[in-house]
Amino acid sequence: MSKSKPKVTTKKKAAAKPKRAAPPKRSTAAAAKASIDGLRLTNPQRVLYPELGITKLDLANYYAQIANWILPHIAGRPLSLVRCPDGVAGQCFFQKHPPQGLTDAVERIKVVEKSETNEYLVVHDLEGIIGLVQFGALELHLWGVLATDIDHPDRMIFDLDPDPGCRGKKSSTLRF
Repeated sequence: MSKSKPKVTTKKKAAAKPKRAAPPKRSTAAAAKASIDGLRLTNPQRVLYPELGITKLDLANYYAQIANWILPHIAGRPLSLVRCPDGVAGQCFFQKHPPQGLTDAVERIKVVEKSETNEYLVVHDLEGIIGLVQFGALELHLWGVLATDIDHPDRMIFDLDPDPGCRGKKSSTLRF
């Protein structure tokens, strides 16, 4: 039985370089609209992490502040997401294909897998990351390949999830 290799086609220029944006100033107004890197956020005051009081606008500002650090690691790589549109207190789910209405700042790539073709997500710049925040993405899980060379992994990622019993404990008390 021969295993067919996945093939990728892209709709956007895959060699796009990440934008280097200066971090926007934090807004103290509880406005119904906010904009980060030109992308409008709806419900910017929605609380995503109730225990910490972190809002959607706070998360978008955080990504803007670390964009120069994170983009070299995620730009141009297919992503899967954990989405929590109402924050971590609401329903969360894993998503690997583009949702309806997602901004064009997030590229869609087609990957041929066995006998079917599926679309996956790729970001190239801060605007793409903010587009994922707008859709309630709280976790970004990247593939170990570039979207332009899906047959040749260049990175290995160990995703270590702690035992649920470890939550809320101080790290000094954890035993591995």
